[in-house]
Amino acid sequence: MNIRDPRIVELLDRDAIDTVLSTYCRGIDRHDTDLIESAYFPDARDNHGPFQDRVSNGFAEWGNALHAAKTRAHTHNLTTRWVEVTGDVALTDTYVLFVLALKDRPEVELGSGRYLDRLERRAGRWRIAARRTAIDIRMKADARAWLATAGGYGAGAWDRSDPSYQRPLTLPPELAARLADKPTPPRETAPVAHRLETQPADPESRLNWLLARRTVADCIAQSLRGLDRGEHVVARAAFAEDAIVIAGANATPVAVYVDQEVATANGADEAQARHVTTHCARIEGDEAFAETYVIEMRRRRDGTTVWAGGVRLFDRLTRRHGTWRIAQRTLAADWEFASPISSFNPADRYLRSMRGAGDPLRLDARDQPPVSAEGRP
Repeated sequence: MNIRDPRIVELLDRDAIDTVLSTYCRGIDRHDTDLIESAYFPDARDNHGPFQDRVSNGFAEWGNALHAAKTRAHTHNLTTRWVEVTGDVALTDTYVLFVLALKDRPEVELGSGRYLDRLERRAGRWRIAARRTAIDIRMKADARAWLATAGGYGAGAWDRSDPSYQRPLTLPPELAARLADKPTPPRETAPVAHRLETQPADPESRLNWLLARRTVADCIAQSLRGLDRGEHVVARAAFAEDAIVIAGANATPVAVYVDQEVATANGADEAQARHVTTHCARIEGDEAFAETYVIEMRRRRDGTTVWAGGVRLFDRLTRRHGTWRIAQRTLAADWEFASPISSFNPADRYLRSMRGAGDPLRLDARDQPPVSAEGRP
């Protein structure tokens, strides 16, 4: 197989970009300065709320000190992603769901933000060259129950004693000893529709299968980003013209569904974010069947109430004339809650997402504002 095949290059580029973005979050959560800096080029800039400067001017140290002063644990979870690659430049729009376990009181803050990155490939290596960071939603929750008992789970660490650095990753000796004499239970065979999908055997078919899976995931992400940004054209372009959306007892043409969703959001919400988490898809010729978990968050216009819900999308996609589109979507709601306690701070200097052309994180924004010697735009 020709390694210069554009299809292979696309997959390799996308994988390298995903790795860079994930490495940044792992570095932040482990307070690992080397990992954080490895995600950026030395001359990269980050517009990150109070920090607006070149990353080499102490960004990792600033971030680690900020988290150490305010939290006892935290995670940054990358969810919905959009990537546009043009030659040696990539623009990415990545949603982040962050959780901060506060240090001074038994509370947890849950928040939704976005990273807009310009990545570049230099000497064959992809890294972040410029980043803009937005925070749109924050809420507080009582963490006393977790502090009382963590359910027997171990805790992470902000150094290389964390289990993620263990090589090889093995069971603790005492647990391995307890399991050594226990018989392995027989494995039940799952129905065919629920088994892990088998990759095609020949390289050409496997390559096309991988590209189809990536395109299907992108299509689903586009449908949700369009709704979040209030861009009818972007959202509808992810669907076939005759697509139907089923929610409860209602089956709605996609054009009507998108218009209704955007109108409802414009009236009720200052910000919203649909975070794609677990995603599975099966490719069957020119059809695909996907189940996608989504954590949906909304900051209401009253300025304090935050709503969150867990939704699953069941999508049937079709490939027509070489293009994948969603032909039918069914929504299932699994959980939801509303909180009147918001920790959103309008004065924290982070950027905010906006619907439509005013969004400061639009993908046509290819760079940050100039940074002065004092580190301020």
